[in-house]
Amino acid sequence: MTNFIRLIWELETCEEHDVLDPTKAKEDIDLDKIRLYLNGLYLLSDSEYKDEINRLFGEDVNGKKDPDMLLLKSLVSAGRHYDDKYDMRRIYERVYNSLYRRKILKHIPLLKILKKYREEGAEKRFYEIILENCGKNWNSNDGNNPFDEKECLLVQILWNSCIGNDEEIPVNEIPIPLLVIFNRPTDIEEEFWRVCRRDIKSHEIWNGDLSVLIGWSFDETGKFDLAKFRHYSDAIDTMFSGKDVEECRQLIEKNTDAVRKSIGEPGNQTN
Repeated sequence: MTNFIRLIWELETCEEHDVLDPTKAKEDIDLDKIRLYLNGLYLLSDSEYKDEINRLFGEDVNGKKDPDMLLLKSLVSAGRHYDDKYDMRRIYERVYNSLYRRKILKHIPLLKILKKYREEGAEKRFYEIILENCGKNWNSNDGNNPFDEKECLLVQILWNSCIGNDEEIPVNEIPIPLLVIFNRPTDIEEEFWRVCRRDIKSHEIWNGDLSVLIGWSFDETGKFDLAKFRHYSDAIDTMFSGKDVEECRQLIEKNTDAVRKSIGEPGNQTN
């Protein structure tokens, strides 16, 4: 319980607290706030991510360390925010990807994003919060955002798929509420999640960074084409099966256009 109260204190203040100081903490949190977070914890305990609660006891989960409990804080925020297992999944995927695969996540910037997310109530979803605060006006050098430009591009495509639009929509023009569209993951979400966690003969070539595949997957009008994305991701699996992951990554980065041409367009593969 001490660790849980400290977790709430950090979420509310967007600051790190190595130990719980009850005298200072009571200035920022009260029983009503604790009750809201307990509700989030109860919802989490009945979800597929319930093992993350073990972080409160200082335990690793599935062999992975998370001393700042970033995943747990994110999931508890989701449970406090919505009783929606699909939005919890969306938050889990984005935080997990940035924390473990891409290793770009920073503690305090994430706390600030989670606070904005909770403050918006039922008006905004996590994708919207990311795009509003880490999107096109984001300065990549200021260090104040937990998600970089590559992640924002990915989130923009995911968000467009959720609202049923192929074209990018300015955040301030997105109709709300959009609760009905979140009743299940979209095909694009499912595919991105699958490819992020995909192993190529035990080699994780992409490390959660899908920007190359995404860049190859726009059609001639500038719309994202899921069929192209699947075509290229499957082709990469075949081409680099069993090869050294770092060599594969460097080859793709240095010869991006050549690799794409060697694959060929869907239905027109080059041998």
